[in-house]
Amino acid sequence: KAYHLLTDYTDDEELTESQKNIRMNNTASCLMMMGRYSDARAVVEKCKERIDAQGEIKLLPRVLDTLGCLLIAEGFIDRGKYMLNLALEKLQDIEQNRSELSAGVLCHLGTLARRSGDYDSAFELHSKCVSLAYSSSELYEVTMGTANMAADMVRQLCFAEAEKYFEKAENAAQKHNLQYVQTFIDFSRAWSSHLLNDKEGECKYIASALKRAKKFHHNHFMIQEGRVSLPLFSTALENGIEVDYVFEVLVRIGEDSLPLIEKFICHNDPLMRKKVAFSMDKIGSSGALALLRRMRYDSDEQVQRLVNKSLIRLRKSLNSHLEILTPRESEVLKCLAEGLSNVQIAE
Repeated sequence: KAYHLLTDYTDDEELTESQKNIRMNNTASCLMMMGRYSDARAVVEKCKERIDAQGEIKLLPRVLDTLGCLLIAEGFIDRGKYMLNLALEKLQDIEQNRSELSAGVLCHLGTLARRSGDYDSAFELHSKCVSLAYSSSELYEVTMGTANMAADMVRQLCFAEAEKYFEKAENAAQKHNLQYVQTFIDFSRAWSSHLLNDKEGECKYIASALKRAKKFHHNHFMIQEGRVSLPLFSTALENGIEVDYVFEVLVRIGEDSLPLIEKFICHNDPLMRKKVAFSMDKIGSSGALALLRRMRYDSDEQVQRLVNKSLIRLRKSLNSHLEILTPRESEVLKCLAEGLSNVQIAE
């Protein structure tokens, strides 16, 4: 619904150029939430081109944020992290030079602070986000900011305090049908249960989060968490919870997911081993190739055939340069293939 409302008025002649740019960025966000990644990328890159040409610096962090999230959702982890770090740099410039920030900017800064391990700053920024959002009646930012405060408290092992914020956010999310926020809450509660060694609660919440995430394509925040999410995905795989979807997300996480996938290369179910082999083929890295080699003599003929086919393909695509380049040279070559400039590669 949001997507159709935005696209109906994107070319409205009464809109200012700034308003058009904001609508384009929001359109890209909607497309990303719907899982239409290639369409979203086309819109947000066009939006960035317009902003660069117009010199509209204040909107740049929002567009970089969208582009970074989108790249991560597509599996381009390093490129996405670069965009998010660049967005953070621009947002910090705004914070230093403006007396008032939007609730969305504060929420973004808080989330990045949590991902970097600065939980105190994350909680403070999300608290400011909620306060500002209340004053401007931004319902979504209030609810998401509250859920983020709960997630910050979980990372600080303050579970009882976190649950108070979870309940408050969940009541608002259910009342106003904010599905994305509910997915985030369930995922964060699963992490809380994991830290408390509450296996029943962990299974309950990860099942709820993954079911909704699969339905509404809420996967990019899980991918952004990357390695941090692996214990929860391990629980899901061990208990047969949304197995196909979990492997889909692991492929998008890429190389960082291999320690988890490795646990299942000797699983007693050949169907699970086929999923493992297929996922490593999709990841297509040298690490995935090494794990596939360990499955060459699988007891199941179908798994063997799939593994050998993948090995042939990956050897052709990887060995030709891995045998003559150093690991650092290979990393630089990968960056070049993703279109990064010399400055970005150096960063």
